[in-house]
Amino acid sequence: MNDKYKLTFDEMIAYLTKKNIQFNITSEDEALEILRTRNYYYKLTSYKRNYQKEYDKFPYGIYMHLEFAYLVDLASIDMNLRYTLLEMCLDIEHSIKVRLLEHITDDEEEDGFTIVERFLDLQNKTVQSYIGSMGTNASYAKKMYDRHHQKLPVWVFMECITFGQFVRFIEFYYKNFATDITYYRKLHETIRYIKNIRNAAAHNTPILMNIAEPGTAKKTKIASDYLSQVPNISKDARNKKLKNNRVHDLVLLLFIYSDYVTSSNMRKHTFENLTSLLSRCKRNKSYYQKNLALISTYKFFESIINHLKL
Repeated sequence: MNDKYKLTFDEMIAYLTKKNIQFNITSEDEALEILRTRNYYYKLTSYKRNYQKEYDKFPYGIYMHLEFAYLVDLASIDMNLRYTLLEMCLDIEHSIKVRLLEHITDDEEEDGFTIVERFLDLQNKTVQSYIGSMGTNASYAKKMYDRHHQKLPVWVFMECITFGQFVRFIEFYYKNFATDITYYRKLHETIRYIKNIRNAAAHNTPILMNIAEPGTAKKTKIASDYLSQVPNISKDARNKKLKNNRVHDLVLLLFIYSDYVTSSNMRKHTFENLTSLLSRCKRNKSYYQKNLALISTYKFFESIINHLKL
């Protein structure tokens, strides 16, 4: 299919049929209704990347053992996953900010203003250029910005910056101020991967679209070290799974959550969500009996979640 021209809904179904995607569970009429009202073609079909193609007799490639209903089910699971991941990222962000502000407050040599000025100087930014959008009438933080933008304390700065800006501040703090080196070193090594997941979840980008594909990424030592703690995951499985970027980032998110989120209520809520998500994955387990890669990926994350017991 040429992505540069628009398909009608009937042409979408015809193309899926040509690629051997079946309509035995969900009929073509039901699929048309789903594509019209519940999900859109590109997102829904992105999950087909988790299925193998047969090329021997079909030069253009056809999918093997793939029903349209399987794609719908994966899309539903992925939606639940994104909601859970976004909550986890928000918990991590909140918990780190609490600890960071504790450390800054306890630092007798820091007044809470100088650290912001120094950070902005290193970024070659002014307060106005860095967070000026907070001063617009549409911003929920306008009053906060109007009151403090001439001289910005770090506790207000934390409420005004984006997550990407927060990542840069963490790296700045680690290199220049941190006394609890271990706490901030792990964040320095991992926070950008948490950002990947946060951005994908917040922008409703499919997480599972190629979650079972063999990857070529270079695994990080910290992710490998974390996984070595899980008794049911072999070194070979660890090395293979971490080559997939999405798997790698999700692994770090789970372990960073376990290490950095200390609120018992947050942890209990997240473990309940993750346990519920694992159950949801098995609701239509017959759909995935022939997809050994997806089954393996499910068991991989099930082992991690059961090991952490958030």
